[in-house]
Amino acid sequence: MKIKCGIILENISWYNKVKELFNSNPDYELKEITLYYDYQKIIKIRYKDTHEFYIIIGSGASNAASNAEFLINFNINLLLRIGTVGALTNTLKVGDVINIIAGIKGEGVTKYYLPEQIPAMANIKLFKSLGSYLESRMTIVDGIVFTTAARFKENIEELKKMVQYNVIGIEMETAAIFGVGLDRGIPAGALCIVSDSPINDQYDRPGIMNKKSYSIVEGKFQQLFLEVINWTNSVEGNNFN
Repeated sequence: MKIKCGIILENISWYNKVKELFNSNPDYELKEITLYYDYQKIIKIRYKDTHEFYIIIGSGASNAASNAEFLINFNINLLLRIGTVGALTNTLKVGDVINIIAGIKGEGVTKYYLPEQIPAMANIKLFKSLGSYLESRMTIVDGIVFTTAARFKENIEELKKMVQYNVIGIEMETAAIFGVGLDRGIPAGALCIVSDSPINDQYDRPGIMNKKSYSIVEGKFQQLFLEVINWTNSVEGNNFN
């Protein structure tokens, strides 16, 4: 079965990096699609007759969920988020990668996709496959994150309480993407790069990367994205249903 993988990226610099990496690679066919009904751009990457990748930007839960729906229109059979996450534990450092098993629903999107009592979780088979492949290639940690809707209104004391329940990160998209995946029957996963540490941040504006952390995260994104592309060569699109 052909792999048709939709990937939601967090920002335009990563989107442009993907174009740079694959535009001149003779093994891959790349073209950019503009969705006429939303002026939204999507990168389509084709590898032989076996793999297609559809890459879109989606920052914030509502935007990420909407763009996941756009990707589903291309009949994808896998849905991945690659983004950033703030660390809530001292064991994580900038550049580490979290393979997210579940997102606590702190935004406002998942209630439209999932009943209140249903958790926003990754597809377990996909989660395990990604973790098994990546663990020998980079520092990767499995864990739960809190998906918030207000980046600069984090309650530090509440975040510290969450750590007691094994919540290791905070971000803005994952629960919504998992909700879409569960509702639409598309296996979904999320890999997030640690960019900062809100509960330990000594800067005036926690959540904003400094020059050093930005450089680390950008470098790790390139490595992670290429590894994800390579990972798809080891799986079948129907392995996760």
